[in-house]
Amino acid sequence: MISETEITRRIGLFKEDLSSYDDDEMIQKYFEHDFSPAVISNDDYFKLKIEVANFFTLLHPTEVFMVGSGKLGFTIKPQEQYRKFNDSSDIDLAIVSRELFELFWKAVFEYKNEVKYWPKELKFKDYLFKGWIRPDLLPPSNSFKESKEWWDFFRELTSSGKYGPYKINAGLYLNRFFFESYQKDCIQSCRMHLGE
Repeated sequence: MISETEITRRIGLFKEDLSSYDDDEMIQKYFEHDFSPAVISNDDYFKLKIEVANFFTLLHPTEVFMVGSGKLGFTIKPQEQYRKFNDSSDIDLAIVSRELFELFWKAVFEYKNEVKYWPKELKFKDYLFKGWIRPDLLPPSNSFKESKEWWDFFRELTSSGKYGPYKINAGLYLNRFFFESYQKDCIQSCRMHLGE
């Protein structure tokens, strides 16, 4: 696991960069280019991207991004800003694929027409409006095969231990605009609290 010293160094670098780079440049540096993940090697990160891309038949592994504290060493979510990666943290991925997004969206639409309701429907719609499908808000696995396949895959990936003892999760975005919009919200929140 990443050391406390290294996480502290990464937080310092991130805060310095908030003063030097705009939101788009921050996203490019920390999520879209060669900023090394905090908890796995670059080689393992590449293998993980390939494994996810192959399972979901994505066009390319570049549609898979590591985000969150597994990537940075700390979180930038407004409610938990700069909380350090720890033993109970997850490896969070973002899949950015219009084709996969539309496949899930269509399946949910058909489910809604047949079944009518599921408990997390309203929250699901809220995230759908933001261009994001959160798998934990999908219809339940016992009646929605896409949910079951999603969770089975990530459960197996986690239990394989190939990428460390961490739980691996993913969210699904329609395109880069929506993926980057969420990251920008987090970056702007960090920027607002920079002097604190």
